[in-house]
Amino acid sequence: MVAPSLLHFELANSLHQYTRVGVILGEAVDRMMALVSRFALDMADDHEHHRTALVVARRYAIASVYDAHYLALAERLGIGFVTADARLYRRVRDAAPWVQLME
Repeated sequence: MVAPSLLHFELANSLHQYTRVGVILGEAVDRMMALVSRFALDMADDHEHHRTALVVARRYAIASVYDAHYLALAERLGIGFVTADARLYRRVRDAAPWVQLME
Protein backbone atom coordinates (compact mmCIF):
# COMPACT_ATOMS: atom_id res chain seq x y z
CA MET A 1 0.00 0.00 0.00
CA VAL A 2 1.09 3.53 -0.69
CA ALA A 3 -0.15 6.83 0.66
CA PRO A 4 0.84 10.48 0.78
CA SER A 5 2.91 11.29 3.85
CA LEU A 6 0.06 13.41 5.18
CA LEU A 7 -1.93 10.24 5.95
CA HIS A 8 -0.64 10.05 9.52
CA PHE A 9 -1.44 13.73 10.16
CA GLU A 10 -4.97 13.31 8.84
CA LEU A 11 -5.52 10.11 10.79
CA ALA A 12 -4.29 11.67 14.03
CA ASN A 13 -6.51 14.72 13.50
CA SER A 14 -9.58 12.61 12.70
CA LEU A 15 -9.09 10.45 15.77
CA HIS A 16 -8.60 13.54 17.91
CA GLN A 17 -11.83 15.07 16.59
CA TYR A 18 -13.76 11.84 17.30
CA THR A 19 -12.34 11.83 20.81
CA ARG A 20 -13.32 15.47 21.37
CA VAL A 21 -16.98 14.78 20.55
CA GLY A 22 -17.08 11.53 22.49
CA VAL A 23 -17.37 9.09 19.58
CA ILE A 24 -14.30 7.16 20.69
CA LEU A 25 -12.21 7.02 23.85
CA GLY A 26 -8.58 8.08 24.13
CA GLU A 27 -7.47 4.52 24.82
CA ALA A 28 -8.96 3.42 21.50
CA VAL A 29 -7.00 6.16 19.73
CA ASP A 30 -3.76 4.81 21.15
CA ARG A 31 -4.62 1.31 19.91
CA MET A 32 -5.63 2.56 16.47
CA MET A 33 -2.44 4.57 16.02
CA ALA A 34 -0.36 1.56 17.11
CA LEU A 35 -2.21 -0.63 14.62
CA VAL A 36 -1.63 1.78 11.75
CA SER A 37 2.07 2.00 12.59
CA ARG A 38 2.34 -1.72 11.83
CA PHE A 39 0.94 -1.37 8.29
CA ALA A 40 3.48 -1.77 5.52
CA LEU A 41 2.94 1.60 3.88
CA ASP A 42 5.18 3.37 1.41
CA MET A 43 4.93 7.10 1.93
CA ALA A 44 5.16 9.57 -0.95
CA ASP A 45 6.50 12.99 -0.15
CA ASP A 46 8.28 15.05 -2.74
CA HIS A 47 7.92 18.49 -4.25
CA GLU A 48 6.62 17.18 -7.57
CA HIS A 49 3.84 15.27 -5.82
CA HIS A 50 2.60 18.43 -4.07
CA ARG A 51 2.61 20.33 -7.37
CA THR A 52 0.68 17.52 -9.07
CA ALA A 53 -1.87 17.49 -6.23
CA LEU A 54 -2.60 21.15 -6.93
CA VAL A 55 -3.15 20.37 -10.61
CA VAL A 56 -5.47 17.49 -9.72
CA ALA A 57 -7.42 19.67 -7.27
CA ARG A 58 -8.04 22.23 -10.02
CA ARG A 59 -8.86 19.59 -12.63
CA TYR A 60 -11.60 17.99 -10.53
CA ALA A 61 -12.63 21.18 -8.68
CA ILE A 62 -11.81 19.53 -5.36
CA ALA A 63 -11.99 21.88 -2.39
CA SER A 64 -9.34 20.07 -0.38
CA VAL A 65 -5.83 19.69 -1.75
CA TYR A 66 -5.40 17.00 0.90
CA ASP A 67 -7.87 14.79 -0.99
CA ALA A 68 -6.14 15.65 -4.25
CA HIS A 69 -2.86 14.25 -2.89
CA TYR A 70 -4.40 10.77 -2.75
CA LEU A 71 -5.80 11.04 -6.27
CA ALA A 72 -2.55 12.44 -7.65
CA LEU A 73 -0.57 9.59 -6.13
CA ALA A 74 -2.87 6.95 -7.61
CA GLU A 75 -2.71 8.65 -11.00
CA ARG A 76 1.08 8.90 -10.88
CA LEU A 77 1.49 5.23 -9.97
CA GLY A 78 -1.26 4.02 -12.30
CA ILE A 79 -3.09 2.24 -9.48
CA GLY A 80 -6.66 2.19 -8.21
CA PHE A 81 -7.82 4.40 -5.38
CA VAL A 82 -10.46 3.37 -2.85
CA THR A 83 -12.20 6.04 -0.79
CA ALA A 84 -14.95 6.16 1.79
CA ASP A 85 -15.61 9.79 0.85
CA ALA A 86 -18.80 9.60 -1.23
CA ARG A 87 -18.66 13.28 -2.12
CA LEU A 88 -15.12 12.97 -3.50
CA TYR A 89 -16.09 9.81 -5.37
CA ARG A 90 -19.10 11.49 -7.02
CA ARG A 91 -16.93 14.42 -8.08
CA VAL A 92 -14.36 12.27 -9.94
CA ARG A 93 -16.06 8.99 -10.86
CA ASP A 94 -16.88 9.85 -14.48
CA ALA A 95 -13.39 11.11 -15.33
CA ALA A 96 -11.48 8.70 -13.10
CA PRO A 97 -12.98 5.19 -13.34
CA TRP A 98 -10.02 3.83 -11.34
CA VAL A 99 -11.50 5.47 -8.22
CA GLN A 100 -13.79 3.18 -6.24
CA LEU A 101 -16.16 3.92 -3.39
CA MET A 102 -15.71 1.77 -0.31
CA GLU A 103 -19.07 0.42 0.76
